[in-house]
Amino acid sequence: MPKVVNIFLRSLGVMVEWLLILCIAFAFLIRTSAFQTYIAHLAADYYAKVWNTKVEIGKVDITFFSRVYIEDVLIQDHHQRNMIVAPNIELTLDGIGLEHAEINELTLNNAEVWFCKERENGEMNFQFIADYFATEDTTQSNFTTTLKTLRLKDARIKYDDFRVRAKAKGFDPSHIAFNNVCLSLQGLKNKGPATEFNLTDFSMKEKSGLNIHRISGLFSMDEKSLSINKFHCAFNNSHINAEEIGYHYLHPKDMEDFNNRVNIKAVFGESTIQLADLSLVSPDLSGMKGPLSFRGTVENVVNHLFLRDFEVRVQKNSSIRGDFELPSFENLTKFKIKENLKYAAFDFQELKTLKLPKGKNLPLDDALVRLGKVQVRQLVAEVTPNTLRLQPFTVHTQQGSISLKSSVKIGFQQDDIVVMNENPDKTVLEMSGLKLGSILNDPAIGQVDGTVSLN
Repeated sequence: MPKVVNIFLRSLGVMVEWLLILCIAFAFLIRTSAFQTYIAHLAADYYAKVWNTKVEIGKVDITFFSRVYIEDVLIQDHHQRNMIVAPNIELTLDGIGLEHAEINELTLNNAEVWFCKERENGEMNFQFIADYFATEDTTQSNFTTTLKTLRLKDARIKYDDFRVRAKAKGFDPSHIAFNNVCLSLQGLKNKGPATEFNLTDFSMKEKSGLNIHRISGLFSMDEKSLSINKFHCAFNNSHINAEEIGYHYLHPKDMEDFNNRVNIKAVFGESTIQLADLSLVSPDLSGMKGPLSFRGTVENVVNHLFLRDFEVRVQKNSSIRGDFELPSFENLTKFKIKENLKYAAFDFQELKTLKLPKGKNLPLDDALVRLGKVQVRQLVAEVTPNTLRLQPFTVHTQQGSISLKSSVKIGFQQDDIVVMNENPDKTVLEMSGLKLGSILNDPAIGQVDGTVSLN
């Protein structure tokens, strides 16, 4: 019996010794690039079979289980198009647990992405991957993903909707080709439906000639809202700045009626768009020239926008500032509109040189041009169905001034226009130093000073 026990113990010792040797060998093996690449090839072959398409991974190298290098990744769609091509991926991990994944840095070099909608059914070409990872579990996950830094270097991104014919020129939202895409993103955090990140830099060139020099901002989004703070966008010769841009809604079905049920808000800082850049988006605007600057707040639904302390400037000397409402022009009878023009200045000599589409000048009557520079302050207009109400205001020109001294209500009734002085005891119009002859270019008419009353 002791002999048997001795043999058993020796055999057990040999087995443990070989088990330790195998564990050490396996631990050494899994740290070799060749073994890691072999496992990656097995995974690629599995997904290629499940997805019924071509999936390849060239090489994998994992160092100390924290730094991952992947080379030559290829995923095709069901039409043998190269949907994702990534020659080089670098990934640095901080830690992975049952409820979290912390990624320090993810870098993709020279990647190519091609997404498209199929001609036959309008489905996205990656739908088979989305369906594979979809789940019927509607409970929100507590899993948190954190990505400290994401870098995209010299990438190419394409999007095509094969149901729509491509435009011959100009930016085509149905057929987009971004080249030289560079992106730097920090602090990405995802928990359930909530995602936030800091886009520090994004630049690219589009085939239409649209060159985005930089986009940056603090992004935050969930299933019912999107918010971008400290937004900056510089493209071609234009730039847009905003303290806040975003939208929100209450129910998912609201997105089906975006213009009437989704609230938007944008707080623009000093921004300038060169009119020539608009032709990149719409070729019909080709030939326009000159700067258009703006700032102020835009809010409410698209079909009834409120512009708060909004200012627009054209050329150097022409601007307009105030609080405005922009209702849906499809049915103006739905709204009671109040427009508050705080200040306006027009240099008609300058505006005459403004270039419109096809290089045409702004068509202004010679009488307007002879007014020169015009200023208006505190013009309040209230619009209801078939009625316009104007409160007192003054127009100053280089040819004199004219003032509305009393509130006036103008009614539109079929073919008739009815003008009513709401304060019969007050003068309606007052003209001071108005050089009517100069305005009309008629020397027989002199200067007009006086008042006009309506009983």
